[in-house]
Amino acid sequence: MQNAIKNISNYLVFLLTLFWLTPGFTVTQAQERQEEADLYEVAYFESIHSDRSVDSIYLSFAQQFASWKNFDLLWRLSLVSNRGYSIDTFNPELGQMDADSQGIAASLMTRVKLFELAPLSLNASFATGPIYFNSDFPPQGTQWNFHHQIGITLNYQFMSTNQLALGYQRMHISNGQGLVDSNPAIDSDGIYFQFIRRF
Repeated sequence: MQNAIKNISNYLVFLLTLFWLTPGFTVTQAQERQEEADLYEVAYFESIHSDRSVDSIYLSFAQQFASWKNFDLLWRLSLVSNRGYSIDTFNPELGQMDADSQGIAASLMTRVKLFELAPLSLNASFATGPIYFNSDFPPQGTQWNFHHQIGITLNYQFMSTNQLALGYQRMHISNGQGLVDSNPAIDSDGIYFQFIRRF
């Protein structure tokens, strides 16, 4: 699963680069199109590993800075709180290691509208960037990590400028294969709620 998430991340980065370099593809500044948007998000994640039990809460703010047809680019800032424990399967004598930590994350977020039947729309999203915790996370890892999130969202349009959204995400956190000696990773499933305001 870890390799699959990395492959998806690399594929999306490749597509973004390809679209950017393709003749005729232009990303119009959101402000020029009068489609700026602020996004507020609350997310809850639960680890999927049998040797870890970690719950995470993310409070995020994102702002759209560019768009093209049904494709949006946003920057996002998140506050993170983790609660739970981890077990080293290679050294079980260590017992349960505390995984409680708090962190802050910055990410580039992409969003693509897949389908629309007003007032509902279906969107796919991907976000990636660095994340810093106040203690090693996961245990025996490092304070600096990278996080990747991929998900799908159902949006409900109300009024002319506001949307409510409910979605599912898969998240991967690790400090980068080959960058350090110890690279424990954690994968989580999550649900999230968004409020989007366009102006």
